Amino acid sequence: KDGNSGVKYLVQKVDEWTNKIGRQARARGPEYQLAGDENKDAASDPRRAAASLYSVIAPSPKTAPLIGAFNHSRLLVQGHHVEHWLNGVKVVEFETTDPAVQKAFQGVEPRKEESPISLQNHGAETWFRNIKVRVLK
Repeated sequence: KDGNSGVKYLVQKVDEWTNKIGRQARARGPEYQLAGDENKDAASDPRRAAASLYSVIAPSPKTAPLIGAFNHSRLLVQGHHVEHWLNGVKVVEFETTDPAVQKAFQGVEPRKEESPISLQNHGAETWFRNIKVRVLK
């Protein structure tokens, strides 16, 4: 409940720094948003709801995540084509070459066609399981 995390993919660069907590890092690239509807950030803009392309494309249809249970997320990236799925429903679809998508990433627009993923967390309890990364042919 009230969580805010994400899965970043097509990572273009990683910012790193050290503070009193220790080494910190932030992946720069598109983000599949993981957030409960009660989260202030997610509630502030439909483009920040669960399964959105964070701050760029709102999920349609809006599909609320199940709080307190594991949800099934799917990210499909094939060349420039990307899809976000939440609990079996395709909610976002776009091309990384779309000028509106590239503009949203202000200098770190998706150019790489493959990269590691980055699991992001903003302090709320977040659990991941059964993560599978496959090369599609």
